[in-house]
Amino acid sequence: MGFQSLMEAHPSQHVSITHEGVKERELAIEGHETEHFELPVVQYVVQTFQGPVTGAVQVAAGNATAKVNARSSVPAGELARLVVQLREQEASLPSEVRAIAALQVERLEQQAKAPTPNIEVIKTSVEVLKLIPQYAPLLGAAAHWLSSLGM
Repeated sequence: MGFQSLMEAHPSQHVSITHEGVKERELAIEGHETEHFELPVVQYVVQTFQGPVTGAVQVAAGNATAKVNARSSVPAGELARLVVQLREQEASLPSEVRAIAALQVERLEQQAKAPTPNIEVIKTSVEVLKLIPQYAPLLGAAAHWLSSLGM
């Protein structure tokens, strides 16, 4: 199964996970090594809040809570620098992932140019790009400032 069978790019500038991708991810979460997911798999849950959040947020039934990272700024120039580096690698990507990568890099570039970048858009695009092995070194090098966004 190729990478393209796990994700699908849409003209409306978003990416969706295909049914095959969901099935393979579920197998990986259950502890099975799959073609695209090695063990261990960490499951991320992203919640978007429409305003400032203080204190703990209830995330499940009962008394479960989660710590919220409320940082809302992107280090100046870092995102633009990452976009340039990602664009330089784009041509070397396998054809089946190039369109998905280009879409996510375009979203990052829009956020780099925005007066107030949307951190959730940045985080989502970076999470998709992390699935592309050729981008791992670039994202690893940016880990120091990406971690400040709660990644």
